[in-house]
Amino acid sequence: MKPAILVGGQAVIEGVMMRVPGAVATAVRDPKGKILIKRKSFFSITEKSSFWEKPVLRGAASLFEAMKLGYSTLQWSANIAAPPEGPNKKQGKLADIFTIVLSVGLALFLFLILPMWITTKFLNVEKDALWFNIISGGFRI
Repeated sequence: MKPAILVGGQAVIEGVMMRVPGAVATAVRDPKGKILIKRKSFFSITEKSSFWEKPVLRGAASLFEAMKLGYSTLQWSANIAAPPEGPNKKQGKLADIFTIVLSVGLALFLFLILPMWITTKFLNVEKDALWFNIISGGFRI
């Protein structure tokens, strides 16, 4: 029996991105109806260094790589569907970085810091771990 080929991917604007061990391909339909294909080799950082062999580190690195790869292919497909009008790529890159940092910061604040602060400040249940987790988890939902 042949070994299974591990394939993953995601939808992008007017297309799809597929990833297999060692490669990534993205196919997108442009506004004129032509299919554009972008192929590149891709090797995970977890395969390049033994530092990333620990489960938590490997998972964090894989999550970051998947987010970065997904964002870049989604951005490429968006540029095909609606090409950017301005010639300033650096400004777009800074806007992307700002958006990502703001999004992650807001998510951490809303779903980690704020529920714990409300539970600690107003409800005084930090000595009882069960109730603390139930209440702060309820705020997260």
